[in-house]
Amino acid sequence: ADFWANRPSAETLGKVVKEAQELGLRGIKMKCDSTGDMVKAVVAIAPDVDPEFRFTIDPMYAWRSMRESARFFEQLAKLDQQIQIEDPFPVHVEDDWRRARQSGPMTIICHPRRFDWFRHALREELADGYNLGGGAVIEFQQMAQIAEFSSKDCWHGSSIEMGVLQHLRLHASACARNCLLASDLCSEWVREHTLVKQRMEYRDGGAIVPNRPGLGVELDHDAVKKYMVGKFEVAA
Repeated sequence: ADFWANRPSAETLGKVVKEAQELGLRGIKMKCDSTGDMVKAVVAIAPDVDPEFRFTIDPMYAWRSMRESARFFEQLAKLDQQIQIEDPFPVHVEDDWRRARQSGPMTIICHPRRFDWFRHALREELADGYNLGGGAVIEFQQMAQIAEFSSKDCWHGSSIEMGVLQHLRLHASACARNCLLASDLCSEWVREHTLVKQRMEYRDGGAIVPNRPGLGVELDHDAVKKYMVGKFEVAA
């Protein structure tokens, strides 16, 4: 599992990376805008970060084209740390995705929001790996199996969900043989409370699948009452 941040300043990112390392985690995922704000932040702090640490930068298609973002790839390629770039360009600019894969030692990740995007990305060899989170668990399992047949590894992405869903996604990840890339199941650190009694456990950079009954968590009814903003009843 990796730590998560939105788009912090270089100073804040350095502190967050230190916190992640103190938790025993080996990477962090963050968003990025069209100006490459997080590229600049990563480059600024990289000399003070363990070379074994991993940065995942997610522009969410904001870089638009390889021509506009080539300088970002050039800067990141010079770093000692492992770099993953998720969704740098819109999925239809296939040539730019391929150029990105050839631009250096970075790993290029695709997060297909629809099944037809996923098939297209696999067919066109757009990415080195896949973020297959966001939908139903059964969809993740199906897509992970297809990715495995294509010799592609994946991770289950996070939506900063509550604790029950977070643990469901953890179990789903453990059931996919090629789910070998670090996910950002990070609600424990981002939210004040995840509405379950048991916190997710981490060891050696990974999340531990609980061996308790069911998903391994219990709903914290006291927390639900505390944070409730409204309720409704469904009649039979």
